[in-house]
Amino acid sequence: MSSLLASRAARRRGITYAVLLAVTLVLMAFSSNPAVREIQGGIGYAFRPIQGALDGVAGGSPPSDRPSPRSTDCARTTDPFAPRTTASRARTRDSRRSVARMSR
Repeated sequence: MSSLLASRAARRRGITYAVLLAVTLVLMAFSSNPAVREIQGGIGYAFRPIQGALDGVAGGSPPSDRPSPRSTDCARTTDPFAPRTTASRARTRDSRRSVARMSR
């Protein structure tokens, strides 16, 4: 046995890495399957609150300072950036309205 795989922890890490790599390749191979896409959407929906909290921490402001997306917005799309995109569109629309008011 090589010295690289001599310890039990190294073997466990190697096996775990190989299994994760195999699972990733299998999921990539079947990613166009509707069942797999449904599972991906469900996982994205489940992790969305955690992503929001991490985004708030990484951005330096607590998540409560940011507008929360409506539940219907989250149900319509599987895009994790949809709430951010919606807020960006609203800001753009508001700024265009204020520019239009100023030009009158």
